[in-house]
Amino acid sequence: KLSGGTVTASNAIIGGGFLGNPGTGGLGTFEQTGGTFQTGFLNMGGGGFAQKGQGNYTLSSGQLIIDNNLVMGNGVGGTAQFIQTGGSVQVNSPGFGAYVQNGTYAMSGGTLNVAHTLFVGFESGYTGNFTQTGSASVTVVTDLTVGGASPLTPNIAGIGNYTLGSA
Repeated sequence: KLSGGTVTASNAIIGGGFLGNPGTGGLGTFEQTGGTFQTGFLNMGGGGFAQKGQGNYTLSSGQLIIDNNLVMGNGVGGTAQFIQTGGSVQVNSPGFGAYVQNGTYAMSGGTLNVAHTLFVGFESGYTGNFTQTGSASVTVVTDLTVGGASPLTPNIAGIGNYTLGSA
């Protein structure tokens, strides 16, 4: 739990498996109620070659700064859940951005700023859900892609759902 101060990491994996043991995944939870967490990459629910990882992140206050990509629910059977009720998330990747591949990003407050593309349900076999309600604010500089395919598997797209409401 991060409630104040600053945590800096080159890369962060929440709910992933160890690369030397690719047949297992882990369960990871990160709760942020204040302070600043800055990382190069944030990989939730998978991580490298992990299978069936589950990553959970809750942000109620503070700042999450990701210098490159946010990837949620990658790997075989990996899932992720990001719940944001406040605070700010900045995804600064100049080339890709934020991937809600297999899991849910639920925002009811705070801000999400993506310097490039926000992908929801991207890649073959994945289902991504993004819910934006209340006072939540989302800014995407380049593209918002809901349900898309990778250039590696152009004929097999993921399933994406984006819900914008006032609840």
